[in-house]
Amino acid sequence: MTVDLASWYPSAVIADVMGIDEDRQARFRHLARVLVVPANDTLEDLFSWLQEEISSRRGSSRQDMFTRLINDTAIRGRALTDEELLRFAVLMVSAAVMTTADAITNVMRVLATNRSLRARVAADLSLVPALVAESIRFDTPVAATGRTLTHDTVLDGTAVSAGTRVLCAWASGARDGVADADSFVIERDRGDSTIAWGWGAHRCLGQRLGEMQLRVLLEEWLTRIPDFELAPGTRPTRTFGTLRGTRDLIVTWPN
Repeated sequence: MTVDLASWYPSAVIADVMGIDEDRQARFRHLARVLVVPANDTLEDLFSWLQEEISSRRGSSRQDMFTRLINDTAIRGRALTDEELLRFAVLMVSAAVMTTADAITNVMRVLATNRSLRARVAADLSLVPALVAESIRFDTPVAATGRTLTHDTVLDGTAVSAGTRVLCAWASGARDGVADADSFVIERDRGDSTIAWGWGAHRCLGQRLGEMQLRVLLEEWLTRIPDFELAPGTRPTRTFGTLRGTRDLIVTWPN
């Protein structure tokens, strides 16, 4: 059986968060796959579908997050335009699906290739939160984001002027000053301070939801399928760029 778990799961979760009607969720999940895997649909198909969703919720009294964004949000006293709402929708969906899919495949790749770690966590599911935290540090899904300085500042002794474009290298920062940083150490004392989720005003708004999704998925998977490994003859293909994940990860397990 083949299951495209990495894209299906996060798209199902964000569909609920956005209050998408149940009879429209299957189509939404199908369209959202284009964000992470080759598909017959295009990004334009997804954008058109989201625009339909925006139009259908204008004036609605529903209280889900997306409907309230459409009807109750204003910038400097004016309502958001359809174009601005579409940009919000695309960001909401892409951030929820793409980064979570990368986080899922990254941690599953570690487990599929590390038998002793997999057996240890499967035997003690209380280790799952630490597994998630170390995976995000070790293979940060959002490797970097660009930002524009709004005022003059000094960074590590270097003066930088307002308007300068800077690169926030979260993946690199997650390893800076960390002992044995290039090793996956589940016992590592990270606290809640890892920069892999961003920092300050740039900290990921979906961090807690992302952590919860990974925790639930891993607990359920390891309860049902504690022994799995890479499919024979396959080798995971990594993706590198501002987003970092695993393009394909095929695993098998005993019947």
